[in-house]
Amino acid sequence: WSSIQHPTCYGRFVPDTEDENLRDGTYRIPKKGQTYEQWMLYVTTKAVGIEVNVQLSEFTLQNHKMMLLDPSILKNTDFAHIKRTELKDVTDVACAEVMHTSNRYWWRLVG
Repeated sequence: WSSIQHPTCYGRFVPDTEDENLRDGTYRIPKKGQTYEQWMLYVTTKAVGIEVNVQLSEFTLQNHKMMLLDPSILKNTDFAHIKRTELKDVTDVACAEVMHTSNRYWWRLVG
């Protein structure tokens, strides 16, 4: 893990495997011809893949905060077998949302 080297990013860490531009903070420099809206969208949602922010005590995946998997999913019969065999009957499962649509939620399990 490496700290993002930018004056506004103290306490924010990304994996060593992330892009060099992300680790040195240059991703925050606007690109030529980029509007403020495009720049803001990029630096707040698209630049960072995985981040640990110790100032806010947050772990994020693609700008989605880590949370506990909803109890209704844990009780679902399709998930129950996986929980019993692979997760050794844990009581809580941490996850981060990858994407959702009107009919589907996609969660990445953490841990």
